[in-house]
Amino acid sequence: DAFTGSWAVTRLVESARSEAGIGATEPSYARQGTLNYWNGIGYTLVPLTENTVSTITPEPVTWTGTASGQPMTVTVSSTITLTKARAPATTGGDCKAKACEATSSGQAGVRGDTTYTVMLNGTQVTKFLVITDLGGLVAQTTYKAVPSA
Repeated sequence: DAFTGSWAVTRLVESARSEAGIGATEPSYARQGTLNYWNGIGYTLVPLTENTVSTITPEPVTWTGTASGQPMTVTVSSTITLTKARAPATTGGDCKAKACEATSSGQAGVRGDTTYTVMLNGTQVTKFLVITDLGGLVAQTTYKAVPSA
């Protein structure tokens, strides 16, 4: 038997840009890539953009084999949470009295909580959780002009 994963992220690319000061461009954030999750028959593909929001529970994946001559099963259950990016933020003005700031905070996260349950001869021998958290790219700038003499 070939063991198949519950979910995977492929070709994940994030970019963030931030400028502060007079004449600065607006901050921006972008995310692209694909989430692939097991639906019980095959993989479902979900495009990852900065606005993707979802909670996905793939079908459990079970591997069956033997260990030391006894029947063994490993079951993988997951919950995947996709969050969207926060809106870019800026504070403007003349940047003299108060600093100008710009933030492009991705926080467009991909989080997977994956539980592995191992049974040997019908008895649970271990169960553990693996948390995978992808995301959180941030670009932040601050600018304060030199006061006039």
